[in-house]
Amino acid sequence: MNHPIRLLHASDFHLGDSFSGLTDISPEIRKRLLAAPYRAVSRITQAAIDAKVDLVALSGNLLDPRTCGARAIAFLWEQIERMAEAKIPVFWCLGQADHARHWQDTSLFPTHAEVFVTDHVERKVIDTSEGLVTVLGSAWGADDTLYTERVDRGPYSGPCIVLGHGKVDRAADFSDADYWALGGSARRHQIETSTSVVHYAGTPQPRSIGQLSHASPFGGCTLVEIDESGRADLKTLRVDDVEWKGERITLDEADGPLLLKELIEEHIVEWELSDERVTLAHWIVEGGDVSPTDLPELVKQLNTADTPVWTTCIESRHPAACDAEWGEEDSILGDYVRSIDELAEADEGEVVDLAAILRMTDEPLNVQPNWQDVLDDAARVGVRRLSGKDAA
Repeated sequence: MNHPIRLLHASDFHLGDSFSGLTDISPEIRKRLLAAPYRAVSRITQAAIDAKVDLVALSGNLLDPRTCGARAIAFLWEQIERMAEAKIPVFWCLGQADHARHWQDTSLFPTHAEVFVTDHVERKVIDTSEGLVTVLGSAWGADDTLYTERVDRGPYSGPCIVLGHGKVDRAADFSDADYWALGGSARRHQIETSTSVVHYAGTPQPRSIGQLSHASPFGGCTLVEIDESGRADLKTLRVDDVEWKGERITLDEADGPLLLKELIEEHIVEWELSDERVTLAHWIVEGGDVSPTDLPELVKQLNTADTPVWTTCIESRHPAACDAEWGEEDSILGDYVRSIDELAEADEGEVVDLAAILRMTDEPLNVQPNWQDVLDDAARVGVRRLSGKDAA
C-alpha cells in the first residue's frame, strides 16, 4: 500500500426534517432553510468526488421514508448515483429513522450502494488501487447498541472499517478495526481509545442549536485517511448552509433596549460580511435595564425581510441572589450557600478552565461558556433541592 486508504464518512442527514423552535420566519429565510439539508448533502457528494475517495461510509438516519416525502428519497438516490458514476463504492447501514421495517420494499434500495439492513454484522471486502479494504457493517438494533464483540476483521490484513449505528460501550475493546464509522448522534464527537478511532460524524445540517457542541460548532462530514499501519487521520469538512450562533452581550446597569439593539446589529453586520450562510442567532443578555417585555418587540425589529441573520431568541439573565440569612445557617443549606459565595469571589481561571472542558465535550453549544452562569444555575438548583426555596 503506497498511499493511505481514503474514505468519506457522513451520517444523520435527516432529509425531510424541519428546523425546530422557529416562528414567523420570512419567506426568503424559510426557502433557505428548506433547501439547506439538501445543499449540505450535495456538498458531501461533491467532496467525495473531488477527494477521489476509495469509499463512502453512510452511518444511517439519512431519512425517514414514512415522513420525508418522495423528493427526499429521489434526491438521496441521485446522490448515490453521482458517486457511482465517479466509481466510488457507497456503504450504507440503516439507522433508527431509515430502518428496514419502515420501507415497503427494501429491494428498491439503490443498486449502486451496499446497504446493511439487519443488526447482524456482515463483511464486505473491496479491492482498491491500494489493496483490499474490509468493511464490517450492521444496521441499528432495537436496543440501540452496537456490540463490539460481534466484530471480527477476518483473515484480511488491510484496513478494516466498521460501519454501525447506535451507542457503544466506551470501555469496550475496539481493536478489531482501524476506524469505527458510527451514526445516531447529531453532534459530531469521538470516543477516545488507545487502539482505534471511534467517530460519530454528526449531522451535516443541524436543525437546532442543541444539536451542536463546543467541540462541534457546525455541521459537516469527515474525510478519513488510513495508512498501512492502521492509523487513521481525520479532517472535518464543513458543508452546512445554515449556521447557529450563540452570543453573549453584557450591558452596564443603565443600558437599555436601544443600546442592546445597536450592539446586536453590530454583530449582525459583521456576520453578514464574513459569511454567505444564513445565521440563526440566540442572544443572551447580562445586566442592563432591559425588561423581558421589551424583548419580543426587539426581536421583531431585528428580523427584517432581507436579513440573512435571523434572531431566534433573546434571553435575559441576571445573577442568582441567595438570602443572606441562608448563608448564616448551621445546616447543609448554609454550607452550600457559603460555598457558592466563595466560588463567586474566586477567579474563574483559579477554579476551572470551563471553556477548555466544554471544547472537549459534546455538551450543547447554546452560548460561549460562562462561569457565572454555572454558579447561578448551581445556586438555583441547589437551594431549591435543599430547602424548597428559590434563589432569585
